[in-house]
Amino acid sequence: MAVRENSREAELAGLMKLMVSETDTGLLLSKSVDTVIDLLKADSGCFIMVDSKGKLHTEISRDTTGAEKLRSRAFVKEALKTGKTIYVSDILADDRFAYDTDLLSSKIRAAACIPMWQGNRIRGLIYIDKKIPGAFTEEDITLAESVAESLSTVLKKTRIHSRMRKRLQDTEEKLTRADKLSSIGTLAGGMAHEINNPVGAILTSVQTLLIEFDEKDEDTRETLQVIQEAARKCREIVQKLLSYSRISEESPKQALDINEVIEEALLLVSPQARKHGISVKKDLTRPLTVWGNSAQLQQVFTNMALNSIIAINEDERERGEIFFSTLEENGFIITSIEDNGQGIPSVNLTRLFDPFFTTRQVSSGTGLGLYISYNIIKEHEGVIEVESELGKGTKFIVKLPGYSRQLKE
Repeated sequence: MAVRENSREAELAGLMKLMVSETDTGLLLSKSVDTVIDLLKADSGCFIMVDSKGKLHTEISRDTTGAEKLRSRAFVKEALKTGKTIYVSDILADDRFAYDTDLLSSKIRAAACIPMWQGNRIRGLIYIDKKIPGAFTEEDITLAESVAESLSTVLKKTRIHSRMRKRLQDTEEKLTRADKLSSIGTLAGGMAHEINNPVGAILTSVQTLLIEFDEKDEDTRETLQVIQEAARKCREIVQKLLSYSRISEESPKQALDINEVIEEALLLVSPQARKHGISVKKDLTRPLTVWGNSAQLQQVFTNMALNSIIAINEDERERGEIFFSTLEENGFIITSIEDNGQGIPSVNLTRLFDPFFTTRQVSSGTGLGLYISYNIIKEHEGVIEVESELGKGTKFIVKLPGYSRQLKE
């Protein structure tokens, strides 16, 4: 008897040691079920996960041969209903289960089901059974409850660690992205300075030629006008790059109401929206103060509104809608810009803020708008998030620290 007790204690200690060190949830569940079956000399057992909607998922199921098998669900349902351990030493003597076809067909006579609580709900259950009545003692059930309680604690920690690893991975990706954008920005700013002067010289020379050239030679004049337009386009791109490269330099900032900035942006874009039959709606709450540069933030909101206008297909613009809303949450001022346009393919979401990335025709966009907006918000110690679903629309979320929060920091 003492030898058996020592063996049980050693096997239980081994399981507890595994619980401390193992991060593979599947292996941990499998070993726990196998250990309970072995310690209690059960014929079969299983672990059942309960999801957030109350649905049951059999994760691990074993009989003494190692095969996957689930004897009865009646015990599981009863344990879920009562929230307590259900143990019946003789199935045939219990009216709740005496006529259970699963148990009778398997000739099960003793069974138990132990719920695993986490907080205020059951997250899983351990079930065991045997073909001999009175097979499990109170000590056996207490041991199974101890395993279930320990396993519940370990699984909770594993989920927490998994979420933390996911957040860490997301943070690392964001840092890598921010570093990449910063490096590209530095390079682009340097290139823009180098390109600006020769582009200016080309534009000046072309304009001089247009003034002095014989008006009768229309073909040559048209060619010069094409060159002039192309040079202007190049200068526009260069100016945008230079504008970005100066974002982190001394930019005048002050306390300002984000709603007033949005109103100013809407004055610029509303005529364009009306022209295309798109309605612009807003829900701007009480004055929400941030510390920032009004012109730069206006540029961000104007750019996003124009993107929304373009995102709404021409044949759907009669029902097209752009919605601006603001609120304060945990010390942050949150602005949402939502449209019911065509949406953004998921494959493009990770590239959305890359410089020169655009899904428009080459002639209708430089691909710098969102890139510059991203860096303006970053300079204001904020973030831009995007949610999109094809065929339903896109939502940009701009989060900026509130003025009171920045004062505390």
